[in-house]
Amino acid sequence: MLTLDTWRRDVNRHLDLIAAGAAMCARHCEQLPVRPGFQTYAEDDMIICESALREALVRVQFARAFYASLPVDE
Repeated sequence: MLTLDTWRRDVNRHLDLIAAGAAMCARHCEQLPVRPGFQTYAEDDMIICESALREALVRVQFARAFYASLPVDE
């Protein structure tokens, strides 16, 4: 069972770093005046990251739907 303390210790910090990395990526891309006519390692990494985030989104959407389907303890 994943307790709130375990979540905060093991998971939340990674999500915070992912959010910070995404914000950093966006800020730096906005600073680029041009892009080269070839694909860069940075672009390759953004494609890999985008794929991982899409998969994560699907998993989170499933988890939210599952959570919403649970009975309410009143």
